Amino acid sequence: MKEVYSVNDHSNVCEPSVHIYKINKILNIYQLYCHFNDKKSVLINKDKSFQWIGIGQYKAIQLDEINPAAVEKTFKGYFKHIDTDLKRHVKLFGGFHFDQLGSSYFKDFDLSHFYIPKVQIEIANGETIVTLIDGSQEELNQIVLAIENLDTLIGNLNITINTPEIASVVDLDLNQFKDNVLKATHLMTTSDLDKVVLSRKKRVQMTHIDPADILYRALTNDEFSYFAMIPSNDAIFITKTPEQLVKLEGQTYVTNAIAGTMDKNMPDAKNVLLNDEKNLMEHQLVTNSIVSDLKQVTEDIVYHHSPIIMENQFFYHLYTPISGKLQNASLLDLAKILHPTPALGGFPKYLSNAFLKEANEERGLYGAPLGYMDLCGDGEFIVSIRSMLIQGNEALMFGGCGIIKDSQVDLEVHETEIKFNPMFKMLGGKL
Repeated sequence: MKEVYSVNDHSNVCEPSVHIYKINKILNIYQLYCHFNDKKSVLINKDKSFQWIGIGQYKAIQLDEINPAAVEKTFKGYFKHIDTDLKRHVKLFGGFHFDQLGSSYFKDFDLSHFYIPKVQIEIANGETIVTLIDGSQEELNQIVLAIENLDTLIGNLNITINTPEIASVVDLDLNQFKDNVLKATHLMTTSDLDKVVLSRKKRVQMTHIDPADILYRALTNDEFSYFAMIPSNDAIFITKTPEQLVKLEGQTYVTNAIAGTMDKNMPDAKNVLLNDEKNLMEHQLVTNSIVSDLKQVTEDIVYHHSPIIMENQFFYHLYTPISGKLQNASLLDLAKILHPTPALGGFPKYLSNAFLKEANEERGLYGAPLGYMDLCGDGEFIVSIRSMLIQGNEALMFGGCGIIKDSQVDLEVHETEIKFNPMFKMLGGKL
């Protein structure tokens, strides 16, 4: 069963038409991804209750600076007269680089890199909403006719997924990473720097990489993580991350502190993590910093003072949910205020940011805010850790860890090595 939901067509105003179609069943996002040939962006939340795919491009908002206010103003400026009941269906998707330094690896992605896809399909609450921007009702009808009878369940599909092999793996900066760990721990004994998050990269050549296969593996994996992909030219940035930066609905925001990690294969890993001084200290730094940052825009902050355990396929994480009511700020303002949290950059921010600048890690979209905002101002941004940049059959992988004064080089190398596993699994390969 399907119905036309609403239409926005201001023929006397220089604005795009917006057509909405509701299909009263859940379509399969993998099938949708394979169906469309144009460039596609994807966002799936942790429990897969919200799945979104953007196809093609109505407008790109791409700036050579990190400027959330300019991005938001430009986005909303395209739709000044849109009907109120359509606003939540028109979404802006993209992200900001980790910092203003940019990265030679991410030359295809601007420092502020966002799209308004021409076709947007949202799968949630037992239904599928198709939004067409700057198109005709006939065009929308053709799209719906083509997709409404796609198989809805992956289990019903006769799918052949490639099983590629790893052709080569190169550690790009392992020695630099080790040196930076030593420099950071030494600096912590002579300055107020408490924590810095360092990262390393691997360049992996596969016999075959298909983004559709990566999406399929993400959907059939029970890991409790976000999944997102965003293309630009011939590159695709993909992340499978446990970390939410912030979500906003109305004036209610939700964020969290995630810091402190332990391999699930370690004996009694949960209890060890909950009592591990290094991880507890790291987590408390992150929580305190986020709460302090939030006080810039709200005094209504609710959180527990002791962390709980969050679990995914490979790791246990220390986790503290934080929520409240936002005052006189937008979602993008909040993302800018919170990023980078100490879980991504370090603490204090001014010292950790200065150290990272000297460390010359060239993060680009790694560890950066990635997500969506609708015309109501609601939306969600995640943190793109556990991520990789795909170009052809090559993947540039990123992994990081928090460094405090007692950190040991060999243990941090081991921790980052483990954090590459989710990317290898998404590619279908094994080390």
